[in-house]
Amino acid sequence: MPFVNHYCKKYLIDAYPDQKDIIENNFSSWYKLNVGCGTRLDNTWINVDELNLDLTDKNLEGENIDYINIHDVNNKFVSEGFLQLDFYKLDKLNCELFDVIFSQHVVEHIMHDRVDQTLKTWISLLKPGGYFYVCTPDFKFIIDDVYGEQKYFKTIDEAWVFIFNGGTHFSGHDPINLKNRLLKLGLSNVKILPRDEDKKEVMAELVLVGVK
Repeated sequence: MPFVNHYCKKYLIDAYPDQKDIIENNFSSWYKLNVGCGTRLDNTWINVDELNLDLTDKNLEGENIDYINIHDVNNKFVSEGFLQLDFYKLDKLNCELFDVIFSQHVVEHIMHDRVDQTLKTWISLLKPGGYFYVCTPDFKFIIDDVYGEQKYFKTIDEAWVFIFNGGTHFSGHDPINLKNRLLKLGLSNVKILPRDEDKKEVMAELVLVGVK
């Protein structure tokens, strides 16, 4: 199963076990948006990124993906494809269009003073009852570890890579702050997912899901 489908579906079921049958029975037919997809494309999603990708590149995960335009997406003439669009400009898409929105390591690239408005725009694209998935480095966990037990990060230099990513991360997030932010912006039943303690790179991640 492609990366995006696997992780999104798994975490939604983990967060909402009472909705497992609904998620499993409908996930494949839902209209889904992969925000800031990078090279992780899935041909059952609308994949959005500002990158000008070579869709014939064999290193990309997806197959049979074509460039699409906003008109096609807004009128639902397509069920798969790659849309080249800045994540600040998703207001060009119609509101309440998608059943699921997936954002893996994107929100930390948003300028700190634009986080609320950007997330508000993304959430507006969800249908009522739609699911929102977000994964981002956990700033608080990383700092607490490097200045505490140093179980995962032995030096501040090592932690620096996760926090700032060479200067491309412009906002930092912790579990309670991000949960409250998502609730304020219109989501409900927001869940913070537990970590996999066997994997350092996952331990440094924060995963939340919510329902519109």
